[in-house]
Amino acid sequence: MREALLGEGVLMQVFNSNLDLEWKYIKFLRPTSESGVKAKAPNQIQLVSPSTNNSMKFLLSELEHVDRGHNAMIISEDIAQAARMQVPNPEERLAAFIFGQDGSLIIIFPDKDL
Repeated sequence: MREALLGEGVLMQVFNSNLDLEWKYIKFLRPTSESGVKAKAPNQIQLVSPSTNNSMKFLLSELEHVDRGHNAMIISEDIAQAARMQVPNPEERLAAFIFGQDGSLIIIFPDKDL
């Protein structure tokens, strides 16, 4: 999984700003030094649309916290309601990445073991 996230990405569902589910490739981006060497640790999360190739990036330096399962559901009633209506077993599959000024990224994991 780590190699896929650092490479071509992993196709997962995310909630958009209207709380509708969309498919996006989730990638972890690593900075490259001036000599062309990639860092070991990622510094960004990138979402890429498989249909349009448009992307959005979140800086990991602005990540405040990550909530999983029930804790992700209690971030807001709107998120909880959208998750219950659109996702089987949302308490087992939801993860919320909270980024200061950039907002949040709500990911639906394919199964509870990820």
